[in-house]
Amino acid sequence: MAEKSNNKPTLEIRSGKIKASVWESDKVLESGQHVVEHSIKIVKSYKDKKSGDWKETDFFFPDELLQLSAISNELFRLLALTVKNIQ
Repeated sequence: MAEKSNNKPTLEIRSGKIKASVWESDKVLESGQHVVEHSIKIVKSYKDKKSGDWKETDFFFPDELLQLSAISNELFRLLALTVKNIQ
């Protein structure tokens, strides 16, 4: 199975300090079929109190779950749902 992935995300969605990045990987299955797979990373930005530098973490507080849910739902809508016109 051959694979080609991008170094940069193809899509980013933000909600406040929370950011979701999406990467695409082009794969060729053993059958010869070409497929595109997506991988997603969700992080939160915060300012380090000691250094003053901006950093990222993948830990979240309970009050941030609604933002995570909204981002996840939007990603699902953009990546997984398909629309078919029936005429």
